[in-house]
Amino acid sequence: MSSPTAASSFGVTTESTTITDLGVFRAQGSRNHQEDRYTVLSPSSDPAGDIPPNYAFYAIYDGHGSAAVSSHARANLHKYLFGSKAFREGDLEGAMREAFKKEDEALFEMLLEVNDEEWRKGGSTACAVLLDLSSSRLVVADVGDSRAVLAVSSEGKLTPLRLSRDFSPTDPDEHERIERAGGQVDNETHRVGGINMSRALGDFAYKTPLVESRDPPPAIRVARAEGREITSDLISRVPFVRSFDLHPPSHHTEGKETPFLVLASDGVWNVLSDEEVVRILGKGIKAGLKLEDLVREVVETLGKKEFSDNVSMVCVRFG
Repeated sequence: MSSPTAASSFGVTTESTTITDLGVFRAQGSRNHQEDRYTVLSPSSDPAGDIPPNYAFYAIYDGHGSAAVSSHARANLHKYLFGSKAFREGDLEGAMREAFKKEDEALFEMLLEVNDEEWRKGGSTACAVLLDLSSSRLVVADVGDSRAVLAVSSEGKLTPLRLSRDFSPTDPDEHERIERAGGQVDNETHRVGGINMSRALGDFAYKTPLVESRDPPPAIRVARAEGREITSDLISRVPFVRSFDLHPPSHHTEGKETPFLVLASDGVWNVLSDEEVVRILGKGIKAGLKLEDLVREVVETLGKKEFSDNVSMVCVRFG
């Protein structure tokens, strides 16, 4: 598979964006439980008024250990986003960071309140996209390995721009951060304890203050480097955040295909590359198919494969 095209910030434009089509679907795959969750808040699909006018919000949450964390994030992270001081002041990137922090703090409060095993062992990826429709500004924030990819027209064909970052303990900077915090990455499994990602919501067995308690969780004993004390979170809640412009001047060419956004859990990306997903969806769009049908077909096909993971996808087409 070819490597994904690197994405870069395009700045901010005043040209507005419309949402012309939307497709969402998930499948349990061969897993015993469905732990993927998603949030879809478009102005036209939000009669409850959970989102301010001229904004859209989409997110994928891939739970592990249980669905407690992914379910809580699905219901609450966007509320922390739109209720933040940073959002009111127009700092959308800061608002995303604040929302992830508030969500993780709320999850920890839930753990203390219910003291339940599902909350203690559970964690979740989070890949969230906030779109300001009036300015076409798109802000992406993520932890874990769920992914956001934007399909744009380049040299007469659709090209994937990866907007998010997959966080792995084997990434040199993440490996260094974990070791600096007093942890270790297993050389054989490439995991931190039992976790195969370096950033996530929840997973409090690998975060302070639980690891500093008199009776720390057993999982941290595997993740702690011999003879070291844990000085900060091994699994970080701090998201990778980027901003993009859906309509930079260089894209204003007559006849070009309109962009579309794909968010999906690793049940998609572990099987298909960014290029393959964009090609499959782009071909269907060109044939006049609706995203609802395209996304369902892709997800159901992947979910039927042997040893398949939970599979979730959100696809949004812009005009």
